[in-house]
Amino acid sequence: MSQLAEYLIANAAVIDGLIGELHEVSEPLTPSKLATIASVHHRFVDLLSKITRKEQSARSFVSKYLHFHNPAVPIYDGIAAQVLSKQVKQSTGLEVFDAAHDADEEYAWYLMRFFHLYEAVRLAGFATSVKLVDHYVLCLADPQYMMMQT
Repeated sequence: MSQLAEYLIANAAVIDGLIGELHEVSEPLTPSKLATIASVHHRFVDLLSKITRKEQSARSFVSKYLHFHNPAVPIYDGIAAQVLSKQVKQSTGLEVFDAAHDADEEYAWYLMRFFHLYEAVRLAGFATSVKLVDHYVLCLADPQYMMMQT
């Protein structure tokens, strides 16, 4: 943890610049906003790859860090990714932005699945937010989750 903290402090200007790129991102989410989120996330993960073990990714940490600074950024973790991949299947219409070169592939696909669920809720006429969809996905993973939130 101290190595991470020192590295974040040493790279504060770069990280602040990345976070600054998210100031224009707000809800409702759109494909172009997701592309911005994916790009910032990728560059932050890449920055942290210099201090992580080769087999480890900072994917989850970075999504949470960015969400802390901008609640429109969906939170990624392995459990949520598994649940969401079962809820929103791979299909030809899944790709809503081009993530070919400027995104962590796994997070980009997570964002696309997240967006389809987010939009389905909105199109059904319900008020929603990234935070509510994040909670919903975690509830699907563990029905006890909501009881722990109260």
